[in-house]
Amino acid sequence: MQRSEHFRPLVAIVFALFFTMTLATGSHAQLSAESYCEVVVEIGREGVEYLGQVDALTQKYCDDPNFFAAYCVEPNLFLLEKAALEAESDEMVSAVLSSHGTTATECVAFLNENREAIEQYRDSDPNVKEAFDSLSSQINKLSEKLKVPSYCLLAIANVRQQSADLAELIALAKGHSGDPNSFLQQEQAKRKELDAGKTALLESFDMSSHEYLTFMSKNKQAVEAFFKAHVHIKDAVDAFSAELHSLLEEYETLRSSIVKQSEAELPG
Repeated sequence: MQRSEHFRPLVAIVFALFFTMTLATGSHAQLSAESYCEVVVEIGREGVEYLGQVDALTQKYCDDPNFFAAYCVEPNLFLLEKAALEAESDEMVSAVLSSHGTTATECVAFLNENREAIEQYRDSDPNVKEAFDSLSSQINKLSEKLKVPSYCLLAIANVRQQSADLAELIALAKGHSGDPNSFLQQEQAKRKELDAGKTALLESFDMSSHEYLTFMSKNKQAVEAFFKAHVHIKDAVDAFSAELHSLLEEYETLRSSIVKQSEAELPG
């Protein structure tokens, strides 16, 4: 089973299985190849349940005009619901681990030290192998289904946040137009603060900055097909992007003027 990009660390650490070798230590006397596989299958079922719930939530916000309109005003409405599903799923995973007298760290340590025995046990029992293969297939299908709509919701949230960030920078520039040095110092501090906010937003959608920047180039046809089927989402992305472009032009004009003023004040 491959790790889904939509799994949080608690689930992912066990679903590393045979594809990720995470170094860890811990007491795992309670585990055997059989009990380890039981843990993984139970957590896999929880993973499928979680992804199904996220899929239903994502569809609700993408397909229902009322929910989508609310999302455009406040994306945190969606994120709060998603966070609640994550918390519930994490509780279920913790309960599974506890019921087997183990932890996620111990499971990974056991995997690292007993990989061959686990593979042999899995492949020797048709029921276990079928469970692994079935769960893997379901997880991969749900993850693939979620990729594009999740990206589009993130794109809207990201553009809205960038617009809000630029509005703050514009206000800062206007408030310090007569003091270039003070503006440039405060701008640097403000940008660090805003960058942290952007990173947090991407993480809430289980995506890195690199993944976000390269997603469109790797999935252009799928995104365009999604936009064709969800014109209201494409219109929103275009509208928010136009607003962002306008704010960016205003900010760059203000900043250029302040920088020129600062250069003019330099001696010589």
